[in-house]
Order: sequence, then C-alpha cells, then structure tokens
Amino acid sequence: MREKDYMQEIITRHLNHEASPQEEAELSAWLKESDANRHEYELTVRLWNESFKLANAETFDVQGAWKILDEKIQKKIPEKNISESPRIRYRKALMAAAIIFIVFTGVLFYFFNKKNDLTNTSVDASASNMKIALPDGSIVLLRQGSQLAYGTDFGKKERNVVLKGEAYFSVTHNDQLPFRVDFNKNMIQVVGTSFLLRSHDSTSEVFVESGKVRFADGRDPNHAIILSAGEKSSFNGTVFDNGKIIDSNFLSWQRGILEFNNVSLGDMVNELNQYYKVNINMSKDLFAKSDTLKVNFRFEKTSLNEALEEIHLATGIVIEHDKENILLRLK
Repeated sequence: MREKDYMQEIITRHLNHEASPQEEAELSAWLKESDANRHEYELTVRLWNESFKLANAETFDVQGAWKILDEKIQKKIPEKNISESPRIRYRKALMAAAIIFIVFTGVLFYFFNKKNDLTNTSVDASASNMKIALPDGSIVLLRQGSQLAYGTDFGKKERNVVLKGEAYFSVTHNDQLPFRVDFNKNMIQVVGTSFLLRSHDSTSEVFVESGKVRFADGRDPNHAIILSAGEKSSFNGTVFDNGKIIDSNFLSWQRGILEFNNVSLGDMVNELNQYYKVNINMSKDLFAKSDTLKVNFRFEKTSLNEALEEIHLATGIVIEHDKENILLRLK
C-alpha cells in the first residue's frame, strides 16, 4: 500500500475513533513532517465534518439524477456491437465515465454549496493544544484531541460554533451578536466573557472566569441556568450541579501547572485523571480516607511518572501500574 493511501486510512480511523495508539503516534509524526501533510489532513477533516452535515441536508432527488444519467448513457452509448473495434469501445467507455463524473460532481456541488447549511471551517487539535483567533477577535484555546467548527457567516450574521472536547473561550463583547457554543448536546450563550467548557461521557462542565454564561440543555432550551464569574456547573443530562470554583486547575492543561493547596486526596486524583488523561484508582481502604486526607503539591510541566513518584515520596502511598490502570494504595 502506498504511503499516501496508508496515511489516509489512518486518518479515517482516527476521525472514527478507531485508531490504535501506534497509529495515533504515526499520524502525529506524519503531521509534523511537512505543511503539505497538515494541509492534506485539514482538508480530509473538513470533508469528514461536512459529510455529517449532508446526513441532515434537504432531500436531493438522487433517483432522478441517476435516471437522467442513465438516459444520457443510453443515448451516448448504443448497445454493444461486436464489430466495433477495441479503440472505439475504449472511447465510449471514457465518454460514459466522463458523464458519470459530471453528474456526480453536480450532486456534490448541490450539497456542498447549500448556503449557510454547512460548517466550512473546522479545526482539529490532534497533535497538540491550539490557539485559534476567530473572525470576530475572540480567542479559543483548544485542548489536544478536541475539535472546533464554525460557518461562513460567523461574525457577520451570527457567532455560532460547535465544540467537541474541551476548550477555553475569551469572547469579544458584542451586544448585537450573542456568542453560542453547541457542545455535548448542550448550549452555551454569552455576549462577552471568558469560560472553559469540558465534556466527558454524558457529563458537561462549565467554568466561568469572567462575565456571565447561560448554560442550557440542548434538548430543552428553557431548562437553563445563569453562571457568573467564579462559578462552575456540571450537567449530566438531567440535573445541573452548581458550585464555586475553588482552584485554578481547570486551565492546567494550557498553563502546564497543577496546584493543590490543602485539598483532599480524592479531588487531587480526579484532577490528575483529567490533566494526564489516565485512569488512576485507589484501593478500598485508601478511598475510604480520600476525602479527609489533605495534600499540598505543585506540579509544573511535570510528567505523570514524576508526579506519581513525588506523591509516593511525600505520602508513602504505594503506586502500582497495571496495563492502562494505575492503583494507589496504603502500605
């Protein structure tokens, strides 16, 4: 298999969340090789995202198109004559292929050019965290593994974006055009503020750093809450769980710093799982004490193994690695 075909297969598996860790590593290395590779990847991602939009597009008369195609082919290519030379048959085959291409291209053109129907800009932070400047001057810090998409009218008639994963938004103030984010089947609406959105499994989280945010259930827009600066909320599809932001670690992935000042061991483990994207568990006896055991740590650009070693040296907690899981237990 040619390298180009091989990488396209890996990209497809990556977008479909089926790539193995080895394939993800190969893709990351390939993206870093050249601008041409990244351009090819971005084009594939854009077509991939648009393909999902096509599923919801207005019905196109495909049967009618193919009927017209069939009629054209019948007119251009009469019933096969055994006396025809191979050269003539070859030319007719080329003609049929050309007609098929023209009709098929027309169908694609219909879909891909439906005004305001497709999201035509998509950014995929597959290799690393990314900083995105939107057309209205708003800034988005997109976490690695996340995607952001927006349409051609962004900043003109609307300011709507679609987020998959996690991102921090610093939104430019505009009373006339509210800023809306669709994420994890939920809706965020602001005029101008800064906040972080994070989704995992069926739960969505919002952390408001400045201004105010309207956090709504996408299935029922009237089911919503208003959050102010310093407040956070999580939504599991049924209930909003609100509270105050008691630490600044919600942006640790961007700053590279994790700080824990007199927090419970359980809370620290949850933050470590979020930051390093791992699965750290605690033994039953340690878990029973995790809410009362208070810890103080500061990790700055620290690897997971270095952080675990520091925890072991400071607390005596035993660290056990088992394939993809990490277990913390008492001696």
